[in-house]
Formats: sequence, C-alpha cells, structure tokens
Amino acid sequence: MRQAALLANFFERELKTHRPKSVAVLGCAGRNGFDRIDPAVTQRVVGIDINPDFIAVARERFQRQLPGLELINADLQEGDLNVEPIDLVFAALLFEYVDADVVLASVQRLLRPRGILTTVVQLPQVDVPDVTPSPFASLQSLASCLRLVSPEFLCERAIANGFISGESFVAATMTKSFQVQHWRWLGTGIVTAVCCDAPHSFSKPFVDEIRLLAGLGVAGNAHCGVTVQH
Repeated sequence: MRQAALLANFFERELKTHRPKSVAVLGCAGRNGFDRIDPAVTQRVVGIDINPDFIAVARERFQRQLPGLELINADLQEGDLNVEPIDLVFAALLFEYVDADVVLASVQRLLRPRGILTTVVQLPQVDVPDVTPSPFASLQSLASCLRLVSPEFLCERAIANGFISGESFVAATMTKSFQVQHWRWLGTGIVTAVCCDAPHSFSKPFVDEIRLLAGLGVAGNAHCGVTVQH
C-alpha cells in the first residue's frame, strides 16, 4: 500500500533526523516502519496498540531483529501506561480515532523532558473516501470510526496541553494528503519552595503558598508592583 510506505518513510525520516536512543510507536499496527529502525542507534523500541493481534504480528516479525523491543497491548485513552520515558513518540493516523486531549496527556507521561512527538494526520480530499476501499473487512470497518482531525485543531490542543510547535509539512500519495507536525514536550516543573516577605530585605522567609498577580508579581511581597524595586 502506498500509504503504508509513505508512513514508514515519515518514520524513517524522524529516526535519521533525531537519532533517538528510544522511540515509541503509537498504534503500531503490526509493523508501521519497524524495519527502518537501526538497533545500533535506537536501542529501545516501544510499540503500543489496542489490538492484541497486531501486537502478536509485530512480536513475531521483529523480536529477533530488535533486541530492545517492548510491545504493549493497551488503550492509550485509559491513561494507565507505566513506561520508562521515551526520546521520540511517533503517532501516525492515530488522532483520527481518539480523544486528542486524553492521548496528548498520555504522551506527556511517555516522553522525557524535551522529548519529541511527531504526528501525522490525514487531510480531507474532494471525491476521495477517507478510508480507501479494500477487500479486507478489518480495514473497511475503520470507516465508521474515523474522524478527520484538522492540523489547526491538533495544534490548538497540543499547545493547550503544554507542547511547543515545531516543523510542519504536507506530503501526499496519488490520492491522499497528510500533514506531518512536530512537537516538543519540555516537561513538568516541580516547585520545591516559595518565599514571600512584605519588607524589603536581603532574605525572605519560606511560606506555605503564594498568590501570583498578573503583571504585578507575588501578592504581599515587597517587589509586587508594575516595576521591580531593586
């Protein structure tokens, strides 16, 4: 299938560009470009799919070729994945079938700080069915589940979930077009202590909590105001 080859090409491009030590493929569908992985560079490969049959096929085909292969039968919308953080997450034609916010939250937990998420979404085409006609019933059954997601919507939801937008481009087969988008996850900061003091002094006592005022600073602090007093 031209589409499968194109998605594998996208995946290979990401591997060569970022050279990740670890990668996760969401919706691995039996293979999804696993044959493009160089195990000398990418030593850990995590494949996640809701379909146990696809997981079994991937295991049979690639367990010997990829010593660091981890295959997980799971629903990304359940949010209960316990996976050691990953450098690169590849999600091709996934967001058409899931709740974007729920899965983006799952991806946050998968990625290392400054890790990369690559998404591929299908663009609408005039007079072309979203799911290509196929003699395989399992593929045709996807037509009722698929809901095209615009790059603009995905961008909005990714930014709302703390991702930073990167490179984006469009590629096509003879009948379909796809938008490839890149995102970086900076990680979640941890607050270890907060301080506040009304007098202007050289040190401030620790407090249990502070209240931030937009454009002003910390409420009740000596430096709270439009200008900072130093």
